[in-house]
Amino acid sequence: MEEMVQKYSLLIHNNGSATYHSGTYSSTPDVTLSKGITQYGDIKWSVIHDDLKSPHDGIVIEIGDRLREEKREVFDWRRFDWDMYKDFTTPALKALYEEWMNDSDFDVDLMAAEFSEKLHECVNHVAIKKVVSVHSRPWISAEISDQLKLLRQSKKKYRLRRSPANWKFRKRVTEMITQAEHEWWLSECKRLTQISESEK
Repeated sequence: MEEMVQKYSLLIHNNGSATYHSGTYSSTPDVTLSKGITQYGDIKWSVIHDDLKSPHDGIVIEIGDRLREEKREVFDWRRFDWDMYKDFTTPALKALYEEWMNDSDFDVDLMAAEFSEKLHECVNHVAIKKVVSVHSRPWISAEISDQLKLLRQSKKKYRLRRSPANWKFRKRVTEMITQAEHEWWLSECKRLTQISESEK
């Protein structure tokens, strides 16, 4: 490989991160080579740690200045507790309303900003946050996520001892993901019939 790299003036993009994991063993058998793409901008090579049902990690190469953030923290709206949110907003908005009534100088823009800020405070008190990747799959529910965690924990055991129980567990989780993805796409297609042309 070294001779090939030198002969064709290839560029190695790996940054030293391991790309293969098997139990406690990690290595980098996946080498990314290119030639001439640096002319299009800065190159960023990175490894994603999403569960791809493979011992190999996914590799992402980003070219140019528009580098996307790999992971970000968002609200988990599926598990949002709306009853708790109501309990927080009721006294908070009542206090804000009384504050406005005691102030004779009404500023609509200021009131709108205070109202919005108060709602954001209540959301931050109640909401559960989760970290998502730009490669995350929207059909992964909390239940499937918990099953994937259990599956990752059993991976080492599965590789060392191919027991029927471990194999069935992996098959069941795979079927859950496949079904969830199918249902998600169906729901997205159904939404297309209910929105305007501009929204499409």
